[in-house]
Amino acid sequence: MRTAASRIFAVLTAAFWAVGFFGTIDLLVVMFFDDSWRESYLLETGWGTLFTVLVAAPLLVHAVRPRTGGLVAAQLLAVAVAIAAAAVWTGYLPQLVPALLLAANAAGLAALSRAHAAAPPIDGWLRWLVVAGAVLGGAFAAACVDTYPSLSPDITLGLDHLPMQAALGLAVITLGAVAAAAVGGRVPGARLPVWTLAGSVAWVGWWSTAYPDLEGSMGRGLGTAAIAWGCAFAAAAEWRLRRSAVRVGAAPAEH
Repeated sequence: MRTAASRIFAVLTAAFWAVGFFGTIDLLVVMFFDDSWRESYLLETGWGTLFTVLVAAPLLVHAVRPRTGGLVAAQLLAVAVAIAAAAVWTGYLPQLVPALLLAANAAGLAALSRAHAAAPPIDGWLRWLVVAGAVLGGAFAAACVDTYPSLSPDITLGLDHLPMQAALGLAVITLGAVAAAAVGGRVPGARLPVWTLAGSVAWVGWWSTAYPDLEGSMGRGLGTAAIAWGCAFAAAAEWRLRRSAVRVGAAPAEH
């Protein structure tokens, strides 16, 4: 019963963030909307990346693979912490509302999936990429904070996109640590935070190089670095996980 309940809960909350919170439609604005949206391209796709790729997608994965409950809850909490930290940093306290909702989402999922609070060590090889990601994400968040408030803010559900863009930068720090710990502890589903984070960073980096002068953009330099970091983080994590799998497969059988 708990497994079924956690799956249903995951699907419903994923729909809330992806549809009700405009995650998916905002993610695709930069690709499919006309030039009348141009000034908001990066802010829109940043919002969509946060709530679709980093939040809704892991919830849907849990609905298919319920063993990932603890890891998905940790990912949601990491994003919630980033959103709350950006709210405090910018002084935009209304942003604490989605942060609290997301934290409650994480707690509910952890309870339904009977997840245990375990913190495995960060993978030694990924540690340095986590540090590099922290510098990259911190620099992007700081740039967003420096330009807040905007003269013409982009608003969704009464919330300003720019402080949420800063949260996306801070999520590289918080979720990067979760992903590296998942790899270090060989947690079931460890690829989930790795690939959602790496893909998100590379995605925003790509569009930042395409539109370097728009509000919420990383610019060409930081955008290029973001693409490189996303590729390096995913590749390094895959190497570590595959190497571990080979070692386990090569271990002598006990008699």
